[in-house]
Amino acid sequence: MNIKVLTWNIRHGLTNEGYIDIPAFVEEAVSFEPDIILLQEVDRFANRSGAGDQVEEFRKGFGEGWESYWTKRLNFRGAGEYGICILSRFPIFEKKSYLLSDLNREACYAQEIIVEIDGLISVVNVHMPYDGYTGIVHTDRSWENLHAIKFPEDLILGGDMNVLPNTPEAQVFLSECMDIGEDRTTEFGRIDYCVGRGRAVPIKQEVMPSELSDHFPILTTFELQAK
Repeated sequence: MNIKVLTWNIRHGLTNEGYIDIPAFVEEAVSFEPDIILLQEVDRFANRSGAGDQVEEFRKGFGEGWESYWTKRLNFRGAGEYGICILSRFPIFEKKSYLLSDLNREACYAQEIIVEIDGLISVVNVHMPYDGYTGIVHTDRSWENLHAIKFPEDLILGGDMNVLPNTPEAQVFLSECMDIGEDRTTEFGRIDYCVGRGRAVPIKQEVMPSELSDHFPILTTFELQAK
């Protein structure tokens, strides 16, 4: 069985033209026909993005039967929240969030869902820190804690990692998983990933053409091998 996983940093719905347009992000995501979606930089009830619930807008856009899992990274002091989200057309049997570091005002989490697709599969969504914003200690602690988590062998891992493929941080998870990506995901290079291991074997990855965010959406097709 094959499934498609979409990984996308949506920059809280802020387009490259400088205005908020979540319906455009949702419409484009729907057009890619994914089965699971890993989103980063998502707002809920935030004044800066119109006080809407972006998680719910995505869920409604994909229709009946889709489930979502939200993890807050930052509270805008009464003016909304900011975080990461997984959406799945498969029922979610288990949800977990792992705090990687909260040494700065923006906490870093990895979120995990367990879904059953011809057996149980773990799907993990991460938005790793950026030194220039959070500081080196916060970033180092987050990577150390991510690498220490014992995720199941059958794993799909994706997100905005904020590191290039040739860095030591990237090499740790790339050495444990199968990665078939090659193309840059931002104008600065390839910093977004979607990889697999165990039964989750990536067989196709496309960096989709999009003019909406400062990150391109990544669509990865996984072959889920029989147990």
